[in-house]
Amino acid sequence: MRKKILIGSLVAVAILILVTTTSAVNVNFNGDNQPPDKPEIHGQTHPIVGVEYEYTFSAIDPDGDDIAEYIVDWGDDTGEETITGPFASGEPATASHAWYEKENYILRCKAKDIWGYESEWSELFIWRSKNQQSQNIWLQRLCEKLPLLYRLVHILGW
Repeated sequence: MRKKILIGSLVAVAILILVTTTSAVNVNFNGDNQPPDKPEIHGQTHPIVGVEYEYTFSAIDPDGDDIAEYIVDWGDDTGEETITGPFASGEPATASHAWYEKENYILRCKAKDIWGYESEWSELFIWRSKNQQSQNIWLQRLCEKLPLLYRLVHILGW
């Protein structure tokens, strides 16, 4: 009789452990994982040359997966920077950067979830015109709506 109670108790404990550990783990076995949404980028769009500014990056993963890392391209040939997490879906990550040339830049960022799925690149235009920026505000607004025009303006160095 004692052996049956002991075995029954052990089985109950094993089932309890199995249920509590599997319900706490979010594992995607069905292969329909989606990449994170394009990250939002927040920070100064008219930085002063040589001054370091903080930028915030956040992405939502449709599956609720953690974001493993954010890959940031500052647009100034300094190479890509990786901000390593993990971060909860929607939790912001920050990095700082300074630009040293009076040029316009495209700050790009993408997110990678814990399963290796990558989002598309998101972009933030950094305006460091060789001319006074207040004189080109209409061009800036137009370029924000038309990214191809921005690339042309960037190539021409306006």
